[in-house]
Amino acid sequence: RPRLLRPFCIERALPADACAALIAEAERVARERGGWQSSRHKHHPTVDMPLHDLPAARYAALRAVLDGAILPAMRGRYASDELRLREAFLVKYEAPAAEAVGGAPRAAGAGAAPRRQPGLDFHRDGTLLNAVILLSCPADFDGGGTKFAPPLDRTYSTGQGDALCSCGQL
Repeated sequence: RPRLLRPFCIERALPADACAALIAEAERVARERGGWQSSRHKHHPTVDMPLHDLPAARYAALRAVLDGAILPAMRGRYASDELRLREAFLVKYEAPAAEAVGGAPRAAGAGAAPRRQPGLDFHRDGTLLNAVILLSCPADFDGGGTKFAPPLDRTYSTGQGDALCSCGQL
């Protein structure tokens, strides 16, 4: 299916103020629950939070964007049958703490610093199609983007609130 080899971007799928509010809400929920999760994905674990952990109104608003705009665009572009979400989650990327750089990793347990994730190695997702929405403002960090291995051999960088849609097997 040659169409699957062409990622595409939906610009401003979420407005900047919605992205900032979502980040603040996720950080608040994580604090209340004792931190972000890091054991949901066996082969390529991420520091994350399932979307359904957010308050009901925020979850409903995000599902409306996913179900009403992103999934229909992917269905049209990739000429697929009806699409539905397999999972939706927020991933938190951040550089390692300065004191941990160059040193031994900290042990997990009481008093241990939370796990930080600066990026994710090459991998295939567990789904045929996926969408990644950048919530942070690109001016606030260095690097970033979604890098695809050959045959694409390209890094896609998006703007805040943009949804990068692609084949999860690339």
